[in-house]
Amino acid sequence: MFFPHKIMILPESLNIEKILTYIINSYYYTKNIKKIKKWRKKIMSHDYISWSPVRRLMKHNGALIVARDAVDELVDWMGQSAEKITKVALNLTKHAKRKKITKGDILLAIKYF
Repeated sequence: MFFPHKIMILPESLNIEKILTYIINSYYYTKNIKKIKKWRKKIMSHDYISWSPVRRLMKHNGALIVARDAVDELVDWMGQSAEKITKVALNLTKHAKRKKITKGDILLAIKYF
């Protein structure tokens, strides 16, 4: 049985069912907090572009041996470029009073990038 790591003093008017539901809810709450922290860490790290496809793309274009640092630098640049293009496209979308970013918005953003 799970016992919360922080003991709280509960009023005597609570019955055993309420205490058990409190314990179960606190267990799921702490479990979800751990998941949220994990996802937040993943999102904040900006690892949206996978390393392997970029390396494969470089090999298909003639690079036989590719250093890990070179691929990491290219992935970082691609991520930063994608963020800038998306921001410009979002401004174009808002100017057109729409919510959906379209292909035309992206093409205009790339043109003015």
